[in-house]
Amino acid sequence: MSLPGLNAATPVEEDLPSEIHEIKEQSEWRFEVAFGSKVEVKLLSGSAEIFGTELAIKQPYIFVGTKAAIYTWHGCRIEVTGECQVEYIAEETPIISYANLHFALEKARDLAFSSLKDGPKVLIVGSDNSGKTSMAKFLTAYAVRSGRQPVAVNLDTREINVIVVLGSERLYSDLNRRFNGKSLSPGDSTVVIKLDKSGGCVDRDDSFRHQLREAQIREYFFGDLKNTLSPHTQQIDFSQLTIYRIPDASTEFSNSLLPGDYDADERPVQSVFEKVTSPTPQMQNAILAIMHAEPFDAQESIRDASVIGFIYVAEVDEKRKKLKILAPVSGRLPGKAIIWGKWPEGSEKLVG
Repeated sequence: MSLPGLNAATPVEEDLPSEIHEIKEQSEWRFEVAFGSKVEVKLLSGSAEIFGTELAIKQPYIFVGTKAAIYTWHGCRIEVTGECQVEYIAEETPIISYANLHFALEKARDLAFSSLKDGPKVLIVGSDNSGKTSMAKFLTAYAVRSGRQPVAVNLDTREINVIVVLGSERLYSDLNRRFNGKSLSPGDSTVVIKLDKSGGCVDRDDSFRHQLREAQIREYFFGDLKNTLSPHTQQIDFSQLTIYRIPDASTEFSNSLLPGDYDADERPVQSVFEKVTSPTPQMQNAILAIMHAEPFDAQESIRDASVIGFIYVAEVDEKRKKLKILAPVSGRLPGKAIIWGKWPEGSEKLVG
């Protein structure tokens, strides 16, 4: 399972300080590592896991730009090389309640299998920095360890039958009143569960989030410490690309501009996208999505298509109408529709 910030890779330089930590059973070592710094962790004895994923004995794990925790059920010894921004051992953790939720989901999966139904579809909600991603990683890892094949997505949900609320009493009360016992998925009633927020959850400020996004974009193109990738840079004529972008809110049609007796049914249909007809400086450092759709498919089909991959615009030559792009692989770009959106955000200095 891929965990951002965690790499089994080349060991940290030997001249950095090392320290041995003894972690008691059902406790966790919480730590934070700055971007630009590296910390190596080795499990010397016992058993331990991070976000539900087991660590191998004496295998070095490198952490960069990370806020995480290593948990042990039965006690362990770890060796830490390098300096953490923050580190401490906590004996009060929510892992037991997370594990109980996992076992409840396992029972639901077994019941669904025996009755030829779909397994549980879980929505995790909570305030910012409440541990939603950590819980999703934990439940996914434990499902994999149980021989399951879970699907973990960060999307708007449709049909769900389990809602997990982290930390917020008010949010739990609201969702419980609105959805508990009601059917949001055919043939199933919805269960709303509240779990405590982990004391290890820390605020991630805008600077940390920005650096994390930059690191993830760079990893997409160049790989990580363990698996180095070789992206391909090329010059391409703008005329060879069909690029669409979502219209700005300021260009959208407004009801306030219509006469009072105007029939709403006669209102012009707002396009999903607008075609980019020429290269602009604003495209530099942008991340473009190549879609599984033909350039002149219906805009709704392009919008609903899956993404083949992403390319990065390193330079824009307006006069020659050329783009210098970075692609994950060499060769010609597929002749598909391309979307230029506001997300993922652009990344500066990806290519020198």
